[in-house]
Amino acid sequence: MKDKDIQQLELLKTMGRAIIDYNMIEEGETVLVCLSGGKDSITLIDLLYKNQKIRIFPKSYNLVAFHITLTKEDTNYKILGDYCRERNIPFYFKLSDLTPFIEKKENHRKNECYICSQIRRKWILDQAEALNIKKIAFGHTLDDIVTTSLMNIFFNRTLASEVPKLSILEDKFCLIRPLAYLSEDRIQSYVKKHNLPVFKSRCTIGDDGRRKKTQKLIDSLLFEFPDIKENIFAAFRNPSNKFLLNNSFNPPDHKGKKYRP
Repeated sequence: MKDKDIQQLELLKTMGRAIIDYNMIEEGETVLVCLSGGKDSITLIDLLYKNQKIRIFPKSYNLVAFHITLTKEDTNYKILGDYCRERNIPFYFKLSDLTPFIEKKENHRKNECYICSQIRRKWILDQAEALNIKKIAFGHTLDDIVTTSLMNIFFNRTLASEVPKLSILEDKFCLIRPLAYLSEDRIQSYVKKHNLPVFKSRCTIGDDGRRKKTQKLIDSLLFEFPDIKENIFAAFRNPSNKFLLNNSFNPPDHKGKKYRP
């Protein structure tokens, strides 16, 4: 067996464990895969497609792909379209220009990346509704989940993570992240060995500096603590509820608020 085949099998097993652990995909479902053109999303749809042939985890499902361009002049979506057509995966795309939405006067104090993600999320849900699809898959990885978890602590004062499976809008849609157990370095290697079509869409509007700084912080700790990403992920999955600070937190309403962290 070739090295790339062994690697593919290992990634399929890891993804399969995440799907089974969180019961992400039901028998006979159609899954809308959000393709950005980056390495994570193309790896996601490639592994889901390969599993339909190899059946590492025993679920039968259908795939549909959806891509949103960053500008109406962007033609990179054709690369993804060719990839999907070669595999008989229905491909949909939306030519968009987010600049007018983000530059609205009422949004000038808000984070551009947050506004962009919310608009794109709405368009994804609109597409899923139009196709009568409930299950929506994103290419978020172990690294993404760990980074978001720490960002919520650092900047939002919230002990919250980016969960692998999430029902929204009164169970109308279900968001899944099948790559939740896979790290970025494994995905990067997979894309290179399998020569998957990847392109970088350069956003000219915003730059999520906080996320990049958090990622660099995690990377800097990897040399001394090689398992730090897996440990952070596990910590959010296994909280010690008895020892969370909110258990005994009962402050008076009339004084001392400004001195509390």
